[in-house]
Amino acid sequence: MSGEDLERTLLLEEHERAQRGIPDYVPPSHDAFQLGRYRLLECIGEGGMGSIFLAEDPELDRHLAVKVLHTPGRGNAPTRLLREAQAMARLSHPNVVAIYDVGRIGSETFIAMEYLGGGTLQTWLEARDRSWGEVLAMYMRAGQGLAAAHAAGLIHRDFKPANVLLTLEGVPKVTDFGLVRVTEAARELHDAAAPELYRELERSPSEKVSSSRIGKALALRLTRDGATLGTPGYMAPEQFRGQVADARSDQFSFCVALYEALCGATPFGGDSTRSRAKAVLSNDRLPWPRDPARPIPDWIEPILDRGLAFEPERRWPSMTALLDALTGDRSRRRKQRRRRAIGVGASVALCVGIGLGLGVQRRAQRRACSRDAHTVAGLWRDGQADLFAALEAGGPRYAEAHSARVMAATANWVERWARVREQHCLERAGLGVSVEALPATAQSRCLDSDREAFAALLEVFGEAGQREGVAAHALEAVEALPPPEDCAALDGEVLVEEACAPGLYRSLHRLRMLQLAGLFHQGARFGANLLADPELRACPELHDDVRVIAAQLDHALDRLDEADAGFRAALHSAGVRDDLPTTLDATLGLARVAEAREQPELALFMLELTAVLVERLGSPPERQVELHIHRARCQFRLADPQAADEELRAARALLDEFLGEQHPLRIEWSLLSSDLHHLRGDFDAAIADSKSALSLANALYGPDHPTALRALNAMSSALDDIDGEAALAVQRRAVTMVEHLYPLEHPRNLESKLALGTALATSGRAREGLEVLAQLIATLEAMDDPDSLLLSRALINRAYLLRSEFRYAEARRALLRAVEVSEDPAGPSRFSLGYSLALLGDVQGRTTSLDEGAATLARAAVLLRALDPQHPTLASLGGDAGALELRRGHPRAAADHYRESLAIERASKGEHSPRLAHYLIGLGRAYAALGQRDEALAQLERARELSGRELDERTARLARTNGLGRSIEAALHARALIELAASLLEGGAGERGDAARAAERGRALELSTEAYAMRESVRDPVRRAELVFVHARVLAAHGQRESAQRVAGEAAQTLEHAPSSWIDVEPLQTLIRDSQLLPSRSR
Repeated sequence: MSGEDLERTLLLEEHERAQRGIPDYVPPSHDAFQLGRYRLLECIGEGGMGSIFLAEDPELDRHLAVKVLHTPGRGNAPTRLLREAQAMARLSHPNVVAIYDVGRIGSETFIAMEYLGGGTLQTWLEARDRSWGEVLAMYMRAGQGLAAAHAAGLIHRDFKPANVLLTLEGVPKVTDFGLVRVTEAARELHDAAAPELYRELERSPSEKVSSSRIGKALALRLTRDGATLGTPGYMAPEQFRGQVADARSDQFSFCVALYEALCGATPFGGDSTRSRAKAVLSNDRLPWPRDPARPIPDWIEPILDRGLAFEPERRWPSMTALLDALTGDRSRRRKQRRRRAIGVGASVALCVGIGLGLGVQRRAQRRACSRDAHTVAGLWRDGQADLFAALEAGGPRYAEAHSARVMAATANWVERWARVREQHCLERAGLGVSVEALPATAQSRCLDSDREAFAALLEVFGEAGQREGVAAHALEAVEALPPPEDCAALDGEVLVEEACAPGLYRSLHRLRMLQLAGLFHQGARFGANLLADPELRACPELHDDVRVIAAQLDHALDRLDEADAGFRAALHSAGVRDDLPTTLDATLGLARVAEAREQPELALFMLELTAVLVERLGSPPERQVELHIHRARCQFRLADPQAADEELRAARALLDEFLGEQHPLRIEWSLLSSDLHHLRGDFDAAIADSKSALSLANALYGPDHPTALRALNAMSSALDDIDGEAALAVQRRAVTMVEHLYPLEHPRNLESKLALGTALATSGRAREGLEVLAQLIATLEAMDDPDSLLLSRALINRAYLLRSEFRYAEARRALLRAVEVSEDPAGPSRFSLGYSLALLGDVQGRTTSLDEGAATLARAAVLLRALDPQHPTLASLGGDAGALELRRGHPRAAADHYRESLAIERASKGEHSPRLAHYLIGLGRAYAALGQRDEALAQLERARELSGRELDERTARLARTNGLGRSIEAALHARALIELAASLLEGGAGERGDAARAAERGRALELSTEAYAMRESVRDPVRRAELVFVHARVLAAHGQRESAQRVAGEAAQTLEHAPSSWIDVEPLQTLIRDSQLLPSRSR
C-alpha cells in the first residue's frame, strides 16, 4: 500500500471514529515517562494525532518537546506521523518549529522537536488586551512560517492560533503539520467524507459547541471532539465543499484568525459547526465591527477582505503576496509618515529613575514615563496661541468655523500620542531594566519622529501664522500628522545608529510642513538649499524623500520642467533601491505633471504604472479612488466621456463600499462628475454635483475654505448655461472668498485670479476679466521672484481676450512679453512659448505683416509638434495659418492647413465638435480659390449643417439664460451661410443650364438673407462688413439694385469702425468701392 493510500485509509478511519465518538488515544499502560533516551516529564498539549510531552534529552542536556502517536498499535498511523515529521524537517525557517528526531521504540512512534515554552498564539491573545499593531506584527511573523511551508510545496490545512507556538522571547513558530500534503489522498477523503458532512449540515439540527474569546471576544472553536479534518471555524469554502485545499485555503484560514484577533469577533456568523459552515459556504460575511475601544486602521480591511474571498482565485495569489500587502502598506504608510514627519536621529530617553526596591523603581518609572508622555502636551501648551492667531488672521468668520475643529483635532492627536508613548514606555520599563539604559527601538524612534513633526507644525505656524492664507491650511496640516498608533505596528528590535544627521531629519520635517501650510515659494527655496547639502547624498532614502517633496512644490508652483526632473530623479534612485512606496509617489507625480502639460495620453500611461505599484503594495481604497479620479480626468481631457464615466463609477463604488459619505475624496469625485455632466450638456446634474461638493466642503472644512472655492467655480460654470444672473452671483462670492483667504502674492490666490479672470471673460464679462488679469500681471511683475509659468499664462490669457475684443495692439504687446518670459532659460516651458507664438502670429497677420505672421505661426507649429503632434492647440493654429495663407494668395497651402486642423479636431473632439465648422468653412474657401467648386460647396454645406445644429442647442440654452441671441455659434453659422451663398453666386453654374443657375441664385439669396439677419452676432467689423457686402452682391444679382446699394452702404459704414491699421481693412474698402454698388455720393 502506498503512502497516499495509507493516509487516505487513516483519515477515513479517523473520520469514522469521530462519528462514532471513539477516543483517539488511550495512554500506554507501561512506563509512559521514558521513551528511549528521552525522559517525558509532563504532558503539555494535545495535537491532531498525538500527545505532546515536555521531555529531557540527557545526552545533549537540553529540554525538547516529544510528540507521541495517539494510536500506537495501528500500522498505518505511524506513516502519517512520519509524514508530519518529514514535512517539518523539509523546512528550516525561524517561524517553523524545528525537528530533531523521529523514530519508533517498541509500539511507540514519536517526533522530537524544538521546545518553545512560551505557550501558543491563542494563549498570548488571551493573556491581555493587545493593540492592533502588536497583533499584526505577531501574525505577520507567523505568516512567514506558513509562507515558507508553501514555498516547500506543503499545505498546512489546519492553521489557527492554537497551532502557533511561542518562544520565551515571544517568537511565533508554526507547528502541527498533521494534516499536511493535499494530494489525491485528500481528494479521495473529501469525496468520501466531506460531502457526507456537508449533507449532514444541510439536514441535521444545530450542534451547539462551546465558544471562548480572544482578549475580549475570541473566535469560536468548532472542531468536533476527536475530529481531525481541520478546524471548521477556520476552514475555507473549498474544504467544506470537498475540493482539494491549496495554499489559498491556508491563506483563508490565516485571514480568519487575524480577523478574529484584531476584531474580537468572527468574520462569519454561526454558533455551531452546521451554521458556521452554512455561513462560509453562502459567503455570508458579517460587517466589520466598529468598536471605538478596538480601533482598526481602514487600510487593513480591504487586504483581509481579499484574503477571505469566497472564490480562491479572487484571493491573494500567494501567502507571500498577502504578507507583502500588509507589510507594503505599513511600509507605505511609514513612508507617508516620513513625508509628513521624517524620522529623527537618536531617540531620547524614555524614562528615568532607579529605586532601592522593585516597587519604588516601578513607581519612579511610571512617573518618568508619564513625564515623557506629556512632552508633546508641553509643546502644545506653548504653541497653541500661535496656531489660534493663525486662525484669527483668516478673519472672524474663518476663525469661528475652524478654531474648534483645529483645536479639537490637535488636542486629540496630542492625547493619542501621549497614550501610545506612555504604554510603550511602561512596557519597556516592565523588563526590569532602567529604560534610559536601553537602546532605541523602532517604536521609540517612530514616536520621536511624530513629536518632531508636531514641533515642526507649531514652528511653521508660529513663524508664518499671521500671514494671510496660512490659516486655510491649518486643518489640513493637523490631519496630516502621522497617527501615533502606527508606531505600535513596528517591531521592537534594537536599531543601529542612524546614518543621517539628526539635523537633516528636522529639516525634512520643516520642508513638509512648509508645503502643508501652503508656503510653496518659501518651501521651494528651503528644499533647494536642502538638496544642495552634501550630507544629504549620504542618505539615499532621505534624499529621495526631499526630491519628491521638492518636486511636489515645483508642481504646485507650475514649474513643470523642474517638477518633472525631480520626480524622474527620485524614480530612478528609488527604483534602484527597490523602494516601492517612493517609486509610487514619483510615478504619480510624473502623471500629474503630464496632466498639467495637457498630455493626457502620457498621464494615463504613468497612471497605469502607478496602478501596478498600488496593486503590489496592497494600497488602501483611498489611493485606488485617487487613481480612478486621475484616470477619469485624463479621459475627460481626451474628450472620451464614456471612459471617464467608467472610471468615475469605479471610484464611486469604492467610496460607497469603503470610505463613506463624508470622505474628502467624495468632493473630488463630485467636482469631476460635475465637469463631465457639463460636457454632456446635462447642466442640472452638473449643478447638483457641484452643490454636493460645496455642501461636503462646508461640512468638513467650514465656510470660506479653498475647497469650497473650487466647488463654487464648478457651480458657476454650470449655471452659466442655465441662469446667467445666478452664475454671476456665485462667481462674485468666489471672488470675495479668494480675496478673504489669501494675500495678494500667495500662489493659490494668484492661480484663482487667473481662473477668475478667464472665467469672467468666457462668461461674457470680458472687460471685468481683462481688469482682473491686468491686476494679476501687475502683481506678478512687481514680485522679486514671480512664477514665470503663471506670468506667461496670465499674459497669454489676457492677450487672447484682447484679441477677441479686437484690441490687437495691446494683445501684441502682451504676447511679446509672454514670448520673452517663455524664452528665458529659467522660464516655464516650451508649451507656453508655443502658445504665445501661435497667438502672436495671428495678431501679426492682422496688424503688421502677413509674412511676419506666417513665419511666427510656422515657428509655433514646429515647437508644438515636437511636444505632441496631435495636440489640440495645433488645430486652432492650423486654422489661423490657413486663413493667413488665403489672404497671402496661397490657397493650396491653406487647404493643407485646414485639412490638418480637421484631422486633429476630429481625433481629439469627435465628429460633432463645433470647431469643425470653422475649419470646414476655411477649407471650402480654399477649394473655391482653387476653382474646385463642387468640393467647396460640399465642405460649406457640411459646415452649415454642423453650425446650425450647434446653434439650435446653444440658442435654446441662451434663451433660458438671458434671451440673448448673440453667440460664437451664431456668428459661425452666419459665416457658413454667407460663404455658401458666395460660392453659389460665383461662376460655373452656366454648365448646369439656366434652370440650375436660377435655383442656385435663389438658394444664395435665401442663405444670404438668413446670414444678414444674424449679422449682429459677428462682432469683428471686418468680418461683418464682408458678410453684409456679400448679401449686397446677391441682391444685385437678383436685380434688387436699390436694396443692394443700401446694404453695400451699410457694409462701408461698418468697415469705418475698424482701425485703418488692420491689414484687411484697405483691401475690403477697395473691393466695396470698386463694386459700383455704392450710391454715387458714397464713393
